[in-house]
Amino acid sequence: TEKDGTSYTVTGIGVKAFQSDNDSSPAKKSHISSIDLPNTITTIGDSAFYGNEINNIVLPSSITSIGNYAFAYNRSTQLSLPEHLNSMGNNAFSNNKISDIVIPNSLSTIPNSAFAYNSSNSVTIPNSVTQIGDFAFDSLSATNVVIPDSVVKIGTGSFQDNDKLTSLYISNKLTEISESAFNGSTSLQKVDIPNSVTKIDNYAFYNHNINKYTVNMSKNTTSIGKDAFSYYSFSSSDTLDTLNDKGIYNFNGSKPTIDSSAFLLYDRDGDSKKSNGIFNN
Repeated sequence: TEKDGTSYTVTGIGVKAFQSDNDSSPAKKSHISSIDLPNTITTIGDSAFYGNEINNIVLPSSITSIGNYAFAYNRSTQLSLPEHLNSMGNNAFSNNKISDIVIPNSLSTIPNSAFAYNSSNSVTIPNSVTQIGDFAFDSLSATNVVIPDSVVKIGTGSFQDNDKLTSLYISNKLTEISESAFNGSTSLQKVDIPNSVTKIDNYAFYNHNINKYTVNMSKNTTSIGKDAFSYYSFSSSDTLDTLNDKGIYNFNGSKPTIDSSAFLLYDRDGDSKKSNGIFNN
């Protein structure tokens, strides 16, 4: 960039620099549909491109930091993350239409709601990642999710509301399955809880499956929370008389403290309930 005969190198995009003015009248709204950033850029600030209509987010390899909500509420179906990216803010790419998410090896933390509400078909998480934030991958449409063995913590609702999920691998370094982590995984028919897990929090697998499913518990599990494996029926024809056990639970010798509502079946109104499950020691 040149000004008054002097050349300047652009190294960053500032906070809200190109944020869409959603408060203006429709006639005055300005939406960006594409971007072409130079490879001198290293940082993109909070909400820099928030609320536009960008269809394809391609970022130069020079970028190392992306702020909160930087590309939230766009229309991008494709995303290529820079290989040297080491910092990403909350909701950075939430509410887009990104079909495939590939996390670069440079990231160790996936922040809160980073890719929420994208309905992505696939997600690839490398072994560099140790923590996954709250609602980070909320509302995926991926059939297969692998949480690598490098991950030691997943946040509340981190993978919730993925009704396409059929295959799940959980890190053997994880000690707690957080609240609502896999809530709404209605197509999942088998869950293997690794022996590293000692606590399964409230609603972890709530509203789990319309069909019967099998859960192989960790032999070291000591605590199972409220409605962790409960099932709620959305069908008006379901009653407690017609609802059958949804889960087969293999405890593998563990004797955890179990919340009284951890394994329940609820009818449509949510007022009537009964025990849910076949339990094997």
